[in-house]
Amino acid sequence: MHAVLGSRLGVAFECCASPLNAYHGAGYCSAFADTDLPFGSRGTFAGFAPLTGAYELNPPFVPGFIDACAAHALALLARADTRKEPLSFVVVLPGWLDSLGYQALAQSAFTRRTLLIAAVDHGFVDGAQHARARSYRQSPFDTCVFFAQTDAAAKANPVTDGVVAEVERALAACTPTAEALAAVPPSERVRGGGHGRVGKKPRKARRGGGGRGGRK
Repeated sequence: MHAVLGSRLGVAFECCASPLNAYHGAGYCSAFADTDLPFGSRGTFAGFAPLTGAYELNPPFVPGFIDACAAHALALLARADTRKEPLSFVVVLPGWLDSLGYQALAQSAFTRRTLLIAAVDHGFVDGAQHARARSYRQSPFDTCVFFAQTDAAAKANPVTDGVVAEVERALAACTPTAEALAAVPPSERVRGGGHGRVGKKPRKARRGGGGRGGRK
């Protein structure tokens, strides 16, 4: 997914990463700036305030933290839009439809497109792949990708159907094979369907337009 975001939207920075899993070489934000600074960290996302550029934001799946990250990203977009600057965030969240962060992004006028993918239809690169025999892991939840941009960013680099489709294919390509899943220890296997919160029925992938503000 990061390769697609980089080539199609110019994303070259992760807002929630670590020295062990950062994909881009241009820097990243992390939780422990004191120890991670020598390895490229720019500090925490809460203290990060870009005015231009394109960024990927995939916060830890903790409700309060997700809400804070979404609020900070939207505040940065509002500031940049007032100054007519091009700023984009691609926000990757679990499909927790009732969370404040999810709702804030879903209803924001800055959200140009959304991509909601069922848990069974995609996977992720394992953050601990350096210590495991496998590269991909199951997604325990549905995933929603929000493409949020200021007017200037949307004009310069719009999120097209082709971009959304490429991101969807990239996530689908990380789905663990049946053979890989059979080798996963029982204690690490995903239980339940993955929709919303664990244990409910998954949905099929769904693409959406802009937020309630009508921007597309």
